[in-house]
Amino acid sequence: MSYSRWSNGSWYVFWDSAMSGETKEDQYLACWYSMEDADQQSWKYERVDELLKKDFDYINHMIRLRYNCSPDEAGDLQEYMQQWRADMNKNFA
Repeated sequence: MSYSRWSNGSWYVFWDSAMSGETKEDQYLACWYSMEDADQQSWKYERVDELLKKDFDYINHMIRLRYNCSPDEAGDLQEYMQQWRADMNKNFA
């Protein structure tokens, strides 16, 4: 499942089923920033969940540091992470 594609923004964000395991904690969210980014990263459920428990400014800062993106782009990724986490919580309820 895709949460964002490069055709409509800076991110390609999708549930990385190829890396994911059997449990909710073993699910991965691929968060790829721009086509030029050689370091395409995936986040494990627990890391996403832990990050999203922090306040908005902290999350935005951490995403900007990791990806060297703008504050607006970091906010977009935060929204995609929230959608994915909600889907994972629903799918593994």
